Amino acid sequence: MDEAPEAPGDSGQTDSGEAPESGEASVSGRGAGCACDAGSAVPSNAWVGMAVLAIARVWRRCERSSLGAKERRRGSRRRLLAVPRTGYPLPVLSNKLPALCLFAFSLAIPSCTPSTKDSGAATDSDHDGAPNATDCDPADATIRPGTEELCDGIDQDCNGLVDDGLPQPGFIDADGDGYGDRSRSACEGVPGYSATGDDCDDENPAVHPAAADGCDSLDNDCDDAVDEDGTDTIYLDFDSDGYGDAATAKTGCPEVGWTLTSGDCDDFDADISPLASETCDTIDNDCDGWADNGGVCPCDVSWWPDSEHAYMFCTGPSDWQTADDACAIYGYHLATFDSAAEGEWVEATVLTYPNGPSWWIGFTDAAAEGAWIWSDGSPVTYTNWSSGEPNNGHGGECVDTSEEDCAMIKWNGTAWNDYPCACVTESAVCEARSELRPD
Repeated sequence: MDEAPEAPGDSGQTDSGEAPESGEASVSGRGAGCACDAGSAVPSNAWVGMAVLAIARVWRRCERSSLGAKERRRGSRRRLLAVPRTGYPLPVLSNKLPALCLFAFSLAIPSCTPSTKDSGAATDSDHDGAPNATDCDPADATIRPGTEELCDGIDQDCNGLVDDGLPQPGFIDADGDGYGDRSRSACEGVPGYSATGDDCDDENPAVHPAAADGCDSLDNDCDDAVDEDGTDTIYLDFDSDGYGDAATAKTGCPEVGWTLTSGDCDDFDADISPLASETCDTIDNDCDGWADNGGVCPCDVSWWPDSEHAYMFCTGPSDWQTADDACAIYGYHLATFDSAAEGEWVEATVLTYPNGPSWWIGFTDAAAEGAWIWSDGSPVTYTNWSSGEPNNGHGGECVDTSEEDCAMIKWNGTAWNDYPCACVTESAVCEARSELRPD
């Protein structure tokens, strides 16, 4: 059997007999223009592997053809390009070389995949002997697995625990008040570290042993007592109307039965306070310092000797008993004089009214003729009878048979007169309850 014709370039020379130029592809498997090492990966397909050898030779022909070199043929008929030591023929059409060049080059590209080389040892940024992958702080050479743990709030040995296994002399101060929680020990250097652990509420910076225990219902100074340092002024509020008696003031904190607001003028009556409305009842209901002021009574009101003791000067006609009953509706009674000063003030006040009938007062001898007494039982210390009075000598007044058992003032100037109690006169003086009289 005839041997297959020797393929051009099998001898390692070009068709012209020249040796391949430096950098040309050789049978080592390195394709034209490839930068792959001998260890580069190539496709596992055997066909592509064999094609690489043929492409190197064909590419050389293409190169020479493009430079205008005379193509050398060994006949015009189809021939076979034999691949040494393989037996796989690759048909080549001599007049189709440009297309074959492109096809061969495209097959050569995937055969030139660079291999991944071993990158060597793992990176150790801080050169502490521990790769970054296991070093919990690759930027600090003092921190690495296996190193000694220090009491400083840092995990030196990368075991996920801070200061583990070490005596911890301090405490965590979570609220930043300078006092730590005794139940949470810590090493110096830990954020919030405190050498003192006596804080009884480490979530409230207002609570620690050095705090003032003010009025906030908390044990601010951690001494198991609440609000003992209160500096508020509080007042006893006996009637629970929200206002206390100023006379009961003390320093402390509000507690049951005490209030921060003073101004109650009668702490035994919840209807009397600065919020109450004034009514005609002889009392200073709204604690403004004046009893029955503001036009709340049916008669003119004046006060003596102070604004708490009121008198009504009523000009409506009535007999003595009717007048006394009308006074009582509002807590008053017909006026009684405990002193000359009081009697003289009342006498002077009635003189300010126009001339007319006299005014009833609460003086009577109805119980025993000649034994004059004040209707409220007050002792008799002042009288101002007109000359010749009392004389019980009615002269045919309103009731012929009536005794003159009741007293009236403004009879002769300011002087008094006895008069029948059943007779009607146009005026009466009512006085507030006697227990409210000044001493």
